Amino acid sequence: MVSTTLLVKMSLLLKIAETIVDVASSRLVRGTEQWEYFKWLAHELLSEFIIKFLPHLYTCWWEADPDTKAKYAYNMTVLFTISNNQSFRVGKYNAFIAYCIYRGYTTAYMAMKFRLVSGGESVYTWLRMYRALRLSRTPCLMNTTVKIIPTKLLQQ
Repeated sequence: MVSTTLLVKMSLLLKIAETIVDVASSRLVRGTEQWEYFKWLAHELLSEFIIKFLPHLYTCWWEADPDTKAKYAYNMTVLFTISNNQSFRVGKYNAFIAYCIYRGYTTAYMAMKFRLVSGGESVYTWLRMYRALRLSRTPCLMNTTVKIIPTKLLQQ
């Protein structure tokens, strides 16, 4: 039997994935080069970001020293709070784009060139957090082949 806690966490993670794609849909025009670039990144990394990286990020943050934990508490609040607040929604999206950069699938320059992000500072804030927590670039918390592809991403 699957525990209720696991279902709640998966529900939260799925909402984060939906938010990322919603923000991309509102920023990027479908069918453009920018949309295709985001779509490729999402197909490659969204499942890994949601299923493997976010739980790993939370664990590393929780186990960090008190100063680091306090410094990035707001980032974690933005990432794990489901809200219609636009800055929280864009924060989740920027965290995903920063993860794509962190993993080496794109660069900050390309993310700005394709207008995936408005400016670099928000993405660099997430990158600083990932580095400060000394996160592995390839989280291997669980071996899974589950793919999360929100339906909005599949619609053309």
